[in-house]
Amino acid sequence: MEPNSPACYSWRLEIRLLLALCLREKIMNTFEFEQLCRDASHELGVEDTGALGQGFTMPYADVLFETAFRDGRQGFVLMAELGAVEAQNKLGVYENLLTVQLLTANQPGMRFAFNPTRQTVMVCVRAALEAQSSGSWLAALVRALATQVVEWRGTLLANKVGEPEPGQDIGPKPLQELVVEHLAQRL
Repeated sequence: MEPNSPACYSWRLEIRLLLALCLREKIMNTFEFEQLCRDASHELGVEDTGALGQGFTMPYADVLFETAFRDGRQGFVLMAELGAVEAQNKLGVYENLLTVQLLTANQPGMRFAFNPTRQTVMVCVRAALEAQSSGSWLAALVRALATQVVEWRGTLLANKVGEPEPGQDIGPKPLQELVVEHLAQRL
């Protein structure tokens, strides 16, 4: 193949595009993800800087956060607790949350969920890891999600969500493990 031929030019262009895609998407291992979360927690001024990266609950700005990450993935899920729903408000709250989810269908990385252990509703955001992902980037994402949760608590969910019942403490296990155990008990 001639160095200046159209075929060689096309091949070089394809390699550049492939490299650009690879550089954009970062595959992280567990250690790198935990460090990313420690850096973000440190920037946020959180006391337990190891909790978020290990999937445990991290409080920030009156909102509880958790992550779900698997080794070798290009992204993770950041979860924020909206609150416990009182029995008489469940239908209205779930309708409101599902309506918001429908209105944001063009944002497939945002979904609402239910934490069966704490009996609370959550907002979950899938975050893609990129080469430039940093603790500052994750801290900004946590701040933005905390701001949104506080806003929804005062508008969309006003007087409909609150603190979980006593005894619904934050568990010593990550949410993913607790949900699997909960489902296993029900099946």
